[in-house]
Amino acid sequence: MPKFLPLILAALAPLSGLKANPPAAHQLPPSAPAPIPQLMLEKLQDDGILDVRIVVGFLDASDRSISSRSVSWDIWKKLQDLGFENAPVPNPRDYGIESDQKLPVEELIVVQAPAWSGEGIIRVAIMTSSKFQTLDEIDQDPAKAEAQLMQSIHARQFLKAAIKEADVWNYTGHSREEGGPNTFKPVLTPDGRVDFKYYNEAKQGVADIDESIRERGGIPSVMSFVSCLSGPHFEKYMYKWARKFGQPFYFAGTQELIYFSENPAATVALISSLRATQPAKVVESSLNDATRINPATKKPREDPFFRFKPIPGR
Repeated sequence: MPKFLPLILAALAPLSGLKANPPAAHQLPPSAPAPIPQLMLEKLQDDGILDVRIVVGFLDASDRSISSRSVSWDIWKKLQDLGFENAPVPNPRDYGIESDQKLPVEELIVVQAPAWSGEGIIRVAIMTSSKFQTLDEIDQDPAKAEAQLMQSIHARQFLKAAIKEADVWNYTGHSREEGGPNTFKPVLTPDGRVDFKYYNEAKQGVADIDESIRERGGIPSVMSFVSCLSGPHFEKYMYKWARKFGQPFYFAGTQELIYFSENPAATVALISSLRATQPAKVVESSLNDATRINPATKKPREDPFFRFKPIPGR
């Protein structure tokens, strides 16, 4: 036997009784979010409130109309039909809005209802991005233009605070292709079209979400984009954020164009399903049932138009 072999065996002997180390975090398999029934109940048990926040973006159309306020009111009415009642007039600062004045109820709406579990309440805050009904009103009146700018700033503040604080975050509005959620009047090209090149390069909405997630150090349990092609546009960012923070969550996104008239029904279908602590597949079915008929073709869409899917945390 070589004279150095006993030395080697002696050095290895203490290691033989050790257990294998667990795999490092980056070697762990993807982590899935808890099932929706469990997740919603856990959020209710935290403080007795499931905090849902809805941002209605600047919904302008080619005819220069703005549908933001009517979409907000329609969501409000549909929630009332489900038994939600107006909450006390909110302090804007409780929702991240830097204003010492109470906002008109039609601009910041807060409703609540008992949770179907019998424990706690579901509280829904809805913020609209527009004070007016048409772009012409804003463009032709400097005072209205200033008031609209402040409303857009407040809506953006609400959007960012909602990402940092809410359990369920929902955006309903334009995707601006990959620009992301937007609360301001559109940037236009010289010929009057929406400047998608600007939005795709600036990605201000995506940047706002990214900044807010970083400040929170985590992600809302549910992130929903009721906007055109939000699945193809934004799903990749969901995976990026989930991996960065090692936190799984649920993402709702569309696979094709969605119309203003569908936004309230889809938004309320999501809230109703979560309130009822339905499984994820049922939540997805509810979203698709609410948007079954394409308003443009008057024909049924092929499933899945909406996807409601878990995003793994690793």
